[in-house]
Amino acid sequence: MRRLALGLTLASFACGGSNISTPDVQNFNALVAGVSTAVSTYGAQAQAANDIAGCNSAEASYDAKVRPMIEQMQNMAGPLDQYMQSNGRMADGDMGCSTAGMLAELDYHQGMACTSSANANQSEAQRDVNNMNGWTTHLQGRVGEMNTMMSGGMMGGPGQMAACVHEADGGYAVP
Repeated sequence: MRRLALGLTLASFACGGSNISTPDVQNFNALVAGVSTAVSTYGAQAQAANDIAGCNSAEASYDAKVRPMIEQMQNMAGPLDQYMQSNGRMADGDMGCSTAGMLAELDYHQGMACTSSANANQSEAQRDVNNMNGWTTHLQGRVGEMNTMMSGGMMGGPGQMAACVHEADGGYAVP
């Protein structure tokens, strides 16, 4: 009996067994969508801000909304990455890297936002919006891949999407 249980456990791991479920992926996707919405809202607010006070207000509200969501995504990323890796998608297990990249971007932006003229501040906000939209688009793609895999669909060969890279200078990128 023990051999059967051990055999089933090993078969589960060999076949991509993981402790994630469809609701886990849906919850992660809902957070990604929430970040995406907050980024869009911030972009509009930052473009409308004509002074430092307006800029600071928009940036503080944005950070207060997205940082907790990204931190929650980062806490969920480990099992999602393991799922991708245990299914032969080693490079695609990059949700942890991607959320770390999002937090690094948010930290950088927080240090640069609202430190100059209205035009410069609006340019910095647009730079952040573009980068954060890139991260959310990347993660939405990963969610799509996981949904396909969990529904029994087959994935193509490696390289369908670029993987997150933690660069030597401490930055993050999706090449």
